[in-house]
Amino acid sequence: MKIIKEGEPNIEWVGDGVESKRVCLDLVPEGSVIISGGIGYNISFDTEMISKKDCILVVIDPSNLSQQFMQRFAHLPNFLYLKKALNYEKGTLEFYEGDSGNGLMGSTESAHHSVSKSVIELNRYTCEAITLQSLFDTYSNISYLKLDIEGGEYAILDSLQSLDIPQVSIEFHHFCSDSWSEEDTQRCIKKMNDWGYTEYCYDDDGVEFLFIKGK
Repeated sequence: MKIIKEGEPNIEWVGDGVESKRVCLDLVPEGSVIISGGIGYNISFDTEMISKKDCILVVIDPSNLSQQFMQRFAHLPNFLYLKKALNYEKGTLEFYEGDSGNGLMGSTESAHHSVSKSVIELNRYTCEAITLQSLFDTYSNISYLKLDIEGGEYAILDSLQSLDIPQVSIEFHHFCSDSWSEEDTQRCIKKMNDWGYTEYCYDDDGVEFLFIKGK
């Protein structure tokens, strides 16, 4: 596993520091499409990529938190917000959130700590699901995929037979629930390696990774 160090050429931080992601901007063509799974209440990464590369951002997050946040940004250029959950199959699914306004992300997993440790009440509702394959079928010239979906990344990666996006950023969530383990994360990293990706870890906890195809 290669640890990204400050000043390493061609790999930069994009975002405001709270939800920043690593990107090799050289691999992001002007006007290309970025699939951004999971935003909560922070779109600094997404808007900065629009500013830097004039990208088309397709943003997916069904949470009440994100819907309330996005009401202020309804007319952003190059920005498509889908009130859906990324999942391994289409249809509907149960989505869970903790106390309204607690600033924590929702999840399709009720055992996620931001949900299970809710102080007051558990909010549960049904939302529409969308698959990565349907997005791949709809949008061409996808240069970057971001998965920050509070544990949903495991089932999605398990469902895929291959992946050809030049860059993939994944935050793994084995630290958030007993439903996932570090072994599950390592298994997913191995699968990405088998698909031709090199992983670059960019946090001290071994949670957030940038995967670059063919590097």
